[in-house]
Amino acid sequence: MPHHQPNRHQLELKIMIQHWCVDNRTRGVQRIPTLRVPVTPMEVQRLLLNLHSSASRLNQHACLELLQTLQKWKGESERNTHCMENNGVTRALAYVFHVFVVDTNNATLLHHILLLLNSMFRSEARQHLGSKASLPCMVWLLTPSKTFFFLVMSVEALAEMEEGIGQVLVEFLNQRMIFGPSIAKASLAVVWYLVSSPSPCGEKMRLKFIELGTVSLTLEIMVDSEISTCEKALGVFEWLCGCEKGREEAYGNVLAVPVLVKKLL
Repeated sequence: MPHHQPNRHQLELKIMIQHWCVDNRTRGVQRIPTLRVPVTPMEVQRLLLNLHSSASRLNQHACLELLQTLQKWKGESERNTHCMENNGVTRALAYVFHVFVVDTNNATLLHHILLLLNSMFRSEARQHLGSKASLPCMVWLLTPSKTFFFLVMSVEALAEMEEGIGQVLVEFLNQRMIFGPSIAKASLAVVWYLVSSPSPCGEKMRLKFIELGTVSLTLEIMVDSEISTCEKALGVFEWLCGCEKGREEAYGNVLAVPVLVKKLL
């Protein structure tokens, strides 16, 4: 019996054999693992049409059920995952995220979307997730009070967002009085994640944030923010000063010495 792409008749025969194995397990017969029918492109496309329709109607419950089906398919086999990727799942998920991102009450739904996208992060998805509407919600999902921090995409994926995640995060920090302390702290957490990475991309992001004026910005944040925010800003500042260009920026800032002395004391 072929082990590759079995049809339904072969699966029925396999189930019969499994029952026989169970009946004879006392004789040392081991049960054959169940093979699932691979998902087809038509099944994926049909589900995505329903997902798009449900998202357009803002039907969170229907979208969540469809996302759970996608998660089940993905978990069944690598072949299913490739089939989903090749039939527009990442683009569809990014669209649904973009639709529901305006309301933080949709956190559970957004959580499921990011779980799926975490291993299927293509350029089509970045076009939606890199927008200024989506990024604030992604940052909100990363706040310490949530359980979603493990969902941060790889440094490489974040760094390649077409809209420029560095500029957006710095804008959140510059406009922290408008966005509020939660977004400011979460933004600092994401910046720290990016600049502290040991990968080559981490060095690239350190230089990028230095060019965006983040050394001076973190010093300003430490002047007038609460303790937890100051600690996060200090962590970012420390990493940026780990390279020569960052130290030069710090040496040239009149706030550097008095602010650091005050915080140390």
